Amino acid sequence: MKITIVGGGIVGMTAAYLLTKEADIEVTLIDREGAGQSSAAASGIVCPWVSKRRNKTWYRLAVEGARFYRELIPLLEQEATVDTGYKQTGALILRDQLSKIVELQEIITERLEEAPEIGELSILDEADIQNRYPFLAAELVGLFVSGGARVDGTNLVAALQEVALRNGLKLVKGTAVLKRKEEQLQVWVNDNELIADKIILAAGAWLGKMFDDDVFCDIDTQKGQLFHLNPQQATGEWPVMMPASAYSFVPFDGQHLVIGASHEKGKDFDLAPTIGELNDIATESLRFAPGWRDSQIIEVRTGTRAYTSDYTPVIGQVPFASNAYVANGLGASGLTVGPYAAKIVADLVLGRDVQIDLSDYPVAQYLRLKD
Repeated sequence: MKITIVGGGIVGMTAAYLLTKEADIEVTLIDREGAGQSSAAASGIVCPWVSKRRNKTWYRLAVEGARFYRELIPLLEQEATVDTGYKQTGALILRDQLSKIVELQEIITERLEEAPEIGELSILDEADIQNRYPFLAAELVGLFVSGGARVDGTNLVAALQEVALRNGLKLVKGTAVLKRKEEQLQVWVNDNELIADKIILAAGAWLGKMFDDDVFCDIDTQKGQLFHLNPQQATGEWPVMMPASAYSFVPFDGQHLVIGASHEKGKDFDLAPTIGELNDIATESLRFAPGWRDSQIIEVRTGTRAYTSDYTPVIGQVPFASNAYVANGLGASGLTVGPYAAKIVADLVLGRDVQIDLSDYPVAQYLRLKD
């Protein structure tokens, strides 16, 4: 069987990694040349259990995504020669009142039975926080969740690609064009059709631009900007930190800290860093961590996320193409959910059962032929 994957981000490359392990399968992946891929720009936190979002559809997928990392990473670490970018550091939830931390602890404790990956929970009072992390604001208290993890999207994609290429993946650089022929899709790149029995669409925010005008595609763009900093302290053993803010703090080995990211609608594919958003990120972050005021800016990264109008992920078979499957609209949860979404579409391509109800992620609502 010949499989073509469109998109080389976290979803597409995970699918390639999984499928190149199968016998009698040829896998080709098309990756567009150019900047903006959200996976390449992203540094993320895998800790969905602390969310107070009431969207059960999102939560189920995110929990399964966090669980799948425990299966994926040990295998990948054995096979890849480069760092996977994933590390279970624990997560530190920060609030300004102990009552808020206690409430959150109660919510997470109720979720332990269905998600033992949460690990252990421990409360840190103001003195504990200052003893361990004196750069944080003095009034903060915290809840440490031992199961939390960090992910560097660039490293993870590179590790997946290395193994997939070694297992026979054919990587094609170029811009894919999707054409309908009867009840199937064709993939064209560089004016050539890539013959495929099955197609996986993992193109993120670029998906809608690949179809003709007769296809309705409810996938929009969201711009994200973030800072990479050197706080002039060893950061490798810090937990990821989640204050009561739109922004998070993700430490990496050495003296390397990522703060952000913004969530900007209506920017299309504009990747230019902007002083207003970066000022907001810096000002808000220093409110929680005033000790980082003298941190050195290493770089600013920007990327383009894909999301649907109601933020529901899209996973399953393309309704107007019997040979095509899609995983898209993951938004800011892309690093948490992406590998598991890739596993779902890989299993669908192989004719295997999936362990989640795909009616909760209805493709036809977001991707269909126009009337």
